[in-house]
Amino acid sequence: MGEIAGLNTCSLPYTTENSMQDLSLLRDKLREQYPRYQHWEKFKILETELSTVSRYINICENNLKTHSFELSALILRACTDVEIIRKRMTEKKDNGSAATRLFELYPDIRDAEVFLPLWSLTFAPWKSLPDSKPDWWNAYEEIKHDNSSSIHAGNLEYFLKSLSGLYILLLYYDRLLYSNKDGNKDSIYFEYAAIESTYFKARSPNIHLDITGWGNIAVITWNSHSSP
Repeated sequence: MGEIAGLNTCSLPYTTENSMQDLSLLRDKLREQYPRYQHWEKFKILETELSTVSRYINICENNLKTHSFELSALILRACTDVEIIRKRMTEKKDNGSAATRLFELYPDIRDAEVFLPLWSLTFAPWKSLPDSKPDWWNAYEEIKHDNSSSIHAGNLEYFLKSLSGLYILLLYYDRLLYSNKDGNKDSIYFEYAAIESTYFKARSPNIHLDITGWGNIAVITWNSHSSP
């Protein structure tokens, strides 16, 4: 993600007619290759792991620096999924290039927060973009490369932040593939309650979660002038 520092956000990549066609081709390809809700399955499994963690660690501000090898392993799993989805939706194989393109596509991702109402915690996992890597991503790299400080990087705070980062990214991935445009609004309907996470609630000036009046179908809407 090092390439993202100093990014010029004045020009978005998908503004020309050819670029819009490229994006449409990418959407078609991804829709064909991956079932509608497949990308949520591993998130749901990781959320179940969080439920297990909460049985042994009281999730609160005072315990955020609690670390263990198990938490390190969970951070690896969450951030590996972030890598997969981010590279898939940007068509970039390099981490830095993928992070740069992600912010170019969706600069409002930095404003998205995740609220955990059960524990009264709030995280903004992508807030540091485009100036620097998120702290939880630095932790992931320390753990992945087995640096001397990696044992402390595998803590509860970075696990919660990495899961929050994955949750927000998956919402934007669905926005890329399945949103319907109406002016400056993108709307996505979920017949499967994927976004009804047990612990995580998205909050953003641009994101609104609701339930339709017909069939109680979940819907998420973006109010954004910067969507591709």
